[in-house]
Amino acid sequence: IMQYAKAEPALFDARLLRAVVKLVLPHDCIAGLTLGLGICQAYLSNQRLHEQRGDAESESVSCTMLDALVHVLLFPTVFDTDTSAGSAADSSDSAMAARPVLVPNVQMVRERISECLAACPEAVFEMVRLEISIQETVLKGGEQKAVAEDIVRIVQRHAKSVRVLLENTGEPEQRMHIQIHAQYPATTTLSASAVRLYLNSLLSTRGYDEHLVNSQWWRVAPAAVPADAGHVIGSDIGWLSSFPLARMLNRQTASAIVPRMQRQIDVVLATIKKEPLGLEPRLYRDTLLKVARVTLLMRSDQHLSFVVDVASKNKETGETLTTRQTVSTAIDSSVLADAFDSIGSAFLMLLEALTRHSSHRDAFKRAASEALPLYESLSQLLESQRNVRDPTDMLKSRMMAVRKYLRKLEHYANGQQPSGQQ
Repeated sequence: IMQYAKAEPALFDARLLRAVVKLVLPHDCIAGLTLGLGICQAYLSNQRLHEQRGDAESESVSCTMLDALVHVLLFPTVFDTDTSAGSAADSSDSAMAARPVLVPNVQMVRERISECLAACPEAVFEMVRLEISIQETVLKGGEQKAVAEDIVRIVQRHAKSVRVLLENTGEPEQRMHIQIHAQYPATTTLSASAVRLYLNSLLSTRGYDEHLVNSQWWRVAPAAVPADAGHVIGSDIGWLSSFPLARMLNRQTASAIVPRMQRQIDVVLATIKKEPLGLEPRLYRDTLLKVARVTLLMRSDQHLSFVVDVASKNKETGETLTTRQTVSTAIDSSVLADAFDSIGSAFLMLLEALTRHSSHRDAFKRAASEALPLYESLSQLLESQRNVRDPTDMLKSRMMAVRKYLRKLEHYANGQQPSGQQ
């Protein structure tokens, strides 16, 4: 099949190729995905060749014909209803229940995949490569945290590849309508399984900030699209929140991610209130960077609330009690701003203490080794926001706060004493 598909893919009916791959997948997932990717690449090569020649036959090998095959390779997609994922409506999910949730049929899903293939087939086929890499990692097994770290690295590497492809290939006008945000890896694949594995891996590796900024695209309220407007996938920002996967991801964010990040911030603040120098430098750095990332990378202030069951144990009787609590998908921006100021000041105090409690030769070198990682990370974060289109006044203010802090941190990062203390 591959030999003839590469030579002349028009010899095969796309539905037949899909059927063959669908037969292989249950027996050998990697082999089925690899076969499917090979067929996709054969179609792409022939399509590009005909386009370069200007042949009228190019439509006979168009990648848009592979919408059903791609659907099989990436199933379940972010458009599909997955009842096993807890995506069904819950009467307690008042914020989500108020939103219309699209439940597209198979034909609608494939039409949307076809729109993606028309815009940039290379990016879609890169999603299949991601699926292969993730499956290989999961099947290889190993310690849970190590597997989670590998998955995070794989998806982030994939996002960089997709960004390059979107910038250099495909149809420019159609690319503009696809709501793929390369800086947010969870939006760079149509595979719901890959999205969930990535976000679950962030939870396992304590990447709470990454989870929050990635899952925000499943909270943005979809914009109204005129009934007479031709639908291009994602042309209405917030399209992700219209599909069933949004409910599961937002519930996870509210019940697991926000409480854990809030707890990390609270523990650090409580410790520095008692003893400003009582934490290891890496804990200051880690918390500061997480707060800064959430502060600068959130593009929407949309938040949702859920009512969840919380179990607690009675200290006297040992009985487990269950209460219902309302949880939210957001941490208040003022709380984040205050946390950045307080923890940032405490870290500067720690760096100053390091310069005073070591021999003169090594004092500033030690402080620099602790300050430099945070300085470089915050600088890269600011640089990534340089080309943001039409930044809001709030974002400009947040960027200015980080920039001011960097100026204070720079002296220590360079192994120098702050000018005010010389």
